[in-house]
Amino acid sequence: MSSSWSRPGLLERFLFLEPTCHIIQGFATALYVPFRGEEFSCDGRWSFLIPGCGCGPNLQWCQTDAGLNELKGHLLDQELRVVDRAVDGSRPYTEILTDKQMEFNGPVAHYLKYQSGLVLELDAKPDATSPAPDIPSTQQEWVSVQRSGRHAGVLPTPGYLLRFASNRARAFRFYGAFECSSFIPSGPLPSPTEPCSQRLELTERCGGDSCHIKLEPMASHWGRFSEYGYANLDETNFPEVGFQKCSTFQNIDDFFDCFRHYKLDPAPEEEPFAARLNAYVFRSEEEIAAIEQGPGLLAQQAIDSGRFGACTVRRMWTQFMRREPTIDEEENVLPELASDFAQQGYNIKALVKRIVLHPAYGREL
Repeated sequence: MSSSWSRPGLLERFLFLEPTCHIIQGFATALYVPFRGEEFSCDGRWSFLIPGCGCGPNLQWCQTDAGLNELKGHLLDQELRVVDRAVDGSRPYTEILTDKQMEFNGPVAHYLKYQSGLVLELDAKPDATSPAPDIPSTQQEWVSVQRSGRHAGVLPTPGYLLRFASNRARAFRFYGAFECSSFIPSGPLPSPTEPCSQRLELTERCGGDSCHIKLEPMASHWGRFSEYGYANLDETNFPEVGFQKCSTFQNIDDFFDCFRHYKLDPAPEEEPFAARLNAYVFRSEEEIAAIEQGPGLLAQQAIDSGRFGACTVRRMWTQFMRREPTIDEEENVLPELASDFAQQGYNIKALVKRIVLHPAYGREL
């Protein structure tokens, strides 16, 4: 199929596409890239430009509103099933952040294989390191798949990546949910007209020392997963330096990917990072290593340091006591529970048993 609007009657029949076509053609003209008339596939992100595509074989390219709402529930369920696996099977609770296995049912597998790449606003292509199984789209039973690459527990699941769309949001959620920590501003920020407020490097911007010095390195762990989507930005299709990929665009997909993921128009402060993947801009060597290893590294650091165990104990204590721990419990009870939790292989059921048998629980009743 062709996206060309030279065919008689198309522009009159599909006026809603005219603004999008003009925007794309404007970019193309400015960059001397002849996209008009390019051949598009009906199973690609530009299929909405092709009136003749329709819904494809067995309606595999279309979703109803009801189907999309149901899919959102399935994606959340997929994320939570990683947690259920650790709890129900009495496996180490740390696996919610490290487990390479993930489950798919028919609607999720069908969406990830055939429909995830059809939405222009959402960067969500099929991921070879987390392959969707070949099962009927109507199958409600869940099938386990072994992931590879940078996948680790719930942190790179589509549900997590879509709910927390930016890498900073993903790190911020991790810091609060799995380490029970928060960012506290050190004081009021200077005026936005101050020179330091204009810095593009957030760790050097006014007030950045209270949040971004910690947040930016954490956010780097998701650098190989697309923001505002969940595509896997693998090294083959998305090299760290995009000079070759983005010097001459071969097609509109390269054009779109380059402007979305690469620093092609750097400000003076960003010049040393020209043509780099956005995730690598202003990164130190340690942060680059974090990008390469993915969120599993951040998870393992939280586990090894004891922060994850201590946070889990605190959350379970608060859940069953229906209150925050007292100062005495913070100093004497929770550390002991956290130590036992780690020694017992992070068995969440054993932790709950310890809590409900604790004298403080009886007093609350």
